[in-house]
Amino acid sequence: MRKLFAFITIILMTFTNIWYVHLIVSGIIHPTLMTWVMFCVAVILSFATYWSSEKHSFLNNACNTVDLISVIVITSTIIFFGKDVRFNINMIEIICIALSLVILFFWRITRKHETSNMLLQIVMSIAYLPTFYQLWVAYESSESLITWSVMWFASITGVTTGILGKDKLATIYSFRSFLLISILIILILRLN
Repeated sequence: MRKLFAFITIILMTFTNIWYVHLIVSGIIHPTLMTWVMFCVAVILSFATYWSSEKHSFLNNACNTVDLISVIVITSTIIFFGKDVRFNINMIEIICIALSLVILFFWRITRKHETSNMLLQIVMSIAYLPTFYQLWVAYESSESLITWSVMWFASITGVTTGILGKDKLATIYSFRSFLLISILIILILRLN
């Protein structure tokens, strides 16, 4: 059953990430670049700290595994093909990048993989704030409801995979994703 939920998570996330890249290239959506830069840093570090912990599995943590590839591809797409891309950085973004570097330093010194991973989940939560703010003040959505809805379902199957695999860090990663995507969808629905 765990393999089935992991497979569903991987398929849903891969589909939505391909679709998200298409929407960026087409100029239909205009995601916040620095949010994705922060996701890149935090997801890469999250994957590294998770993989360094005692219990790790590509299947259990399907969300983080697919996110690792996705954030790099999406960030690159925004930089090279995005329309109306902002390159400026605000205080929240500076804080997130600084916190990620502090956590990286903490992790390298202490080798506390689980603690570092959980701290990175907080940073990834903060990283959503620029997108939340952009949607809060917008008159129309810059994000795709369909894409984020499918990602929401993927986060649910990701949580299920983590629970079935009895993997605390994988469950926390997917549950954080579920909560933040839920807020994002509410903000998008508010504009439709």
